[in-house]
Amino acid sequence: MAQDLFVKHSAIADKNGLAEAATLDFFGRAFFFSKADELWKKKRKACSHAFYKDRMEHMLEVLKDKIEEDCLQWMAEIEASEEKQTTIDISKVFNRLYSRSIIHICFGEDISDQRLTIAVPKEGRNINQLHDEEMTVPEAIVECTEMGIQDIRLKMVNPLFPLLYRTFDYVLNMTSGERNIRKSFKKMRAFIHEYVQKRKQGTVKSTVRESADLLSLFLEAPDIFTDEFIVDELIDFFVAASQTTMHTQQTAFGHYTTTPASREKARAEFDEMVKQLDDPSLEGLSRAELLRKTINIESISDLTFMNQVI
Repeated sequence: MAQDLFVKHSAIADKNGLAEAATLDFFGRAFFFSKADELWKKKRKACSHAFYKDRMEHMLEVLKDKIEEDCLQWMAEIEASEEKQTTIDISKVFNRLYSRSIIHICFGEDISDQRLTIAVPKEGRNINQLHDEEMTVPEAIVECTEMGIQDIRLKMVNPLFPLLYRTFDYVLNMTSGERNIRKSFKKMRAFIHEYVQKRKQGTVKSTVRESADLLSLFLEAPDIFTDEFIVDELIDFFVAASQTTMHTQQTAFGHYTTTPASREKARAEFDEMVKQLDDPSLEGLSRAELLRKTINIESISDLTFMNQVI
């Protein structure tokens, strides 16, 4: 199944359309949930060179720049501290690092600190009881995604949902909870749509080298990517990339924290690579030395975050 979906591009198996219908209000007709029809294939073909080696290198530069920013901040905190140390919440660091990087790669600019107000569930995640809350762009997308998961559950357990969709090609939000969160979805999509218009008008520009961001790529193919499709894919790529990457890295960090043998093996390999550098000094922007001075796994005394990692 994985081979067919990711290599043969759904040549044998395909989604039945209900997944797209259940997520239509937020994700629109994004890659992840859409059937592999002719439009899907055109969109995929237009996106294929987004992940060629040269463009991927520019995307990785964005991530490396974010890592360096964090490392320099930690180094400054260490130097300013009387104890010559600093404490970080590694789970929050990963969350912020990858969400900022993926936002930058998707939109062409790091708009992570921009804020908007959407209605979100109160404590208990009850979507029948929402309240307005101001938050950053990545936080808002994640909140909408979590509400979207509840939306899917409500629709999938309703026997009328597949009947109405297959008969009339229409998605009906039957419960008050579904109607409540749909307002937040519309607000989030409107915010992204407004940013897309700014890029099209040239009032904001890509800061990724050679415009290797996804939005620039979509704007190059207006015959395939309408404004609505662009919003669909920006949400799709952010959710798919940031959450999977963040949790993968958290799991890897958790493994190294609890497995000394693996940690020593990784450090030995790392030290061997450092020896091959022409200028391994901090002045030469050696991230190797920077990271070794900043993070010492043996010094981490509070491992309560591990419950979230493993």
